[in-house]
Amino acid sequence: MNFTHRFSKIIVMIGMVLMTLGLPVTASASSVYQNTNQPDIDATVGLAVDASNGQVLYSKNSNRPMPLASMSKLMSLYIVRKAIAEGKIYWDQKVPVNSALHNLSVDTDYANVPLPTGKTYTVRQIYQASFESANAAMMSLANLVGGSTQNFVLMMRKTAKQLGIKDAQLYTACGLTNGEVGKALGMPGVDDNAENKMSAKDMAKIASKFMQQFPDVLKHTSISEYTLGGKTLRNGDYMLPGGTQADPNLPVQGLKTGTSTTCGGSFIGTTNRDGHRIITVVMHASNTEPTDPGRFIQTKKIMNYVYDNYRYVNVAAGAQTAYKNVAVPSGSDTKVAIKTKKAFHYWAPMSASGANVNLVINKQLRDGKGIDAPVKRDQKIGRLVFKDFTNLDGKTLHVSMDTAASVDKANLFVRIWRSIVNLF
Repeated sequence: MNFTHRFSKIIVMIGMVLMTLGLPVTASASSVYQNTNQPDIDATVGLAVDASNGQVLYSKNSNRPMPLASMSKLMSLYIVRKAIAEGKIYWDQKVPVNSALHNLSVDTDYANVPLPTGKTYTVRQIYQASFESANAAMMSLANLVGGSTQNFVLMMRKTAKQLGIKDAQLYTACGLTNGEVGKALGMPGVDDNAENKMSAKDMAKIASKFMQQFPDVLKHTSISEYTLGGKTLRNGDYMLPGGTQADPNLPVQGLKTGTSTTCGGSFIGTTNRDGHRIITVVMHASNTEPTDPGRFIQTKKIMNYVYDNYRYVNVAAGAQTAYKNVAVPSGSDTKVAIKTKKAFHYWAPMSASGANVNLVINKQLRDGKGIDAPVKRDQKIGRLVFKDFTNLDGKTLHVSMDTAASVDKANLFVRIWRSIVNLF
């Protein structure tokens, strides 16, 4: 057996061992990581991402801005929840209702619960009713938090920019068109047909931020019906337990539906199987009747696709990876072990043998083919980049890498001798 063949077998064995440990390994071509059996969903837009790191797992037109309808309420309620956390409003605070809000609340053309001007409800009550898509309820919270519904829209636009959402079109807190909420509640100088629009990726950013910052949101999005003022509001999410589209293998906990002529049947959902949470978005699926299950059928396709075709890989804090060490040409030791700075996870296609990774060393530490000495223990030297996996911002996933030991600088004579040896 020649040397080249023996070397090849060793490389294969190392790769198999690393794969068994669930650690990332290198690969020569990114094409091996692309799943080829993605479902062709019957909807204009589809998306699936990891709920915490934003890794994109499925995408169809996910950058295209689309009408949101009631999905808009997810951003509005995030702003309300922030205001509560910051002490600007309180759960038991009374929500005032003016004549414009009352008039909208009794309009039966839209999902609503009547809000009499002489009766008040608490923030807690209106907050939950808004998750059930009560439009006037959402507008009343916007009025409370923003001082006016128009100023709240400005807060929505500012929040969008803070989340890195650049192309959002926002006009109302509830998702009705500017004309549908009426002149007293709509944005001035704006066409009546103006409506909220964002992309699926934008909506996923909002959902991810909401759940990470306020995990209690899932308690509210999981409620299938809620009674306020004698009227029972039913959640439009048919994938909740007991719903007609519920699936025990996909424990959905919300998040928000959206329905209109321009929006079609849309749904941003989340589920957690085996401790691995994902967010999905379906926009402009079929909507032939109020109970049309089209958006949920397409959501299940995407969710099942992710769990059936990806494996979830955990990399522990302090773990060694395919890059076990890095050279230290000027050190007393010529290499130093490196490790992950923090715990990290990613989803790898089951068809792939590992993750295509690359170690990127910080510019200021580079020394030829390694890093410069002296080196301190736990010093950040760079990052491990997962070249095939991107997040909602289109950036590659990565994890910071630290040194596992200290390395002193070699004395002058040793460095001179190494330079001489390297000449030959």
